[in-house]
Amino acid sequence: MAKTRIATLTPIDALLLREVFNEYIESKQKLLKHKNLAPLTRHFIQERIDNITELKIKIFKQ
Repeated sequence: MAKTRIATLTPIDALLLREVFNEYIESKQKLLKHKNLAPLTRHFIQERIDNITELKIKIFKQ
């Protein structure tokens, strides 16, 4: 079982972290637009997008 760590983010830290999450999600969504991706690769990329989106929601409550 993973340990839970709690960190207090300053407003600028939160802003930067949100931007990193958004850039990551955007770059993975661009990958999904390629027509020649294998179905398994497509599934893996979508799963990564879903996981990072869930983490973003947990952290920022949005």
